[in-house]
Amino acid sequence: MRFLAATLLLTSALAAPASLPVDKAYLPSEPVPRVAPGTSACALRYLTMAGLYTVNIGRPYANVIGCKAVQQSIRSKTQVLSGDLGFVCQNNGHGQTMLIWNTNLKSTKVNDGMKLAYPMIDFACDPYNP
Repeated sequence: MRFLAATLLLTSALAAPASLPVDKAYLPSEPVPRVAPGTSACALRYLTMAGLYTVNIGRPYANVIGCKAVQQSIRSKTQVLSGDLGFVCQNNGHGQTMLIWNTNLKSTKVNDGMKLAYPMIDFACDPYNP
């Protein structure tokens, strides 16, 4: 019985981390400042065992059209994006796009993933280094 319990404990510890939903408390309660067209503003907040990126993009928000493609672009470069619950794509209050997501592994290529989705914008997001 001890062997089984130890095996289960070790197996669960080595399993991939579960997707972390974006906590509603971290979503902006008020509209964020407008971003100049063709630019971006990026913020990284360190949480317990995770990093939370908030990126405002000076491009029109198209009512969720394209959000899945943006999520896939980020995931293809960083390989750390949480599941669908850990990714928010919404209007920033000025008709522009705001992205918020959790990451739980070291991420140094966030800008590359963003550049795939928005090649016309230069991104300067800090890497998440736990």
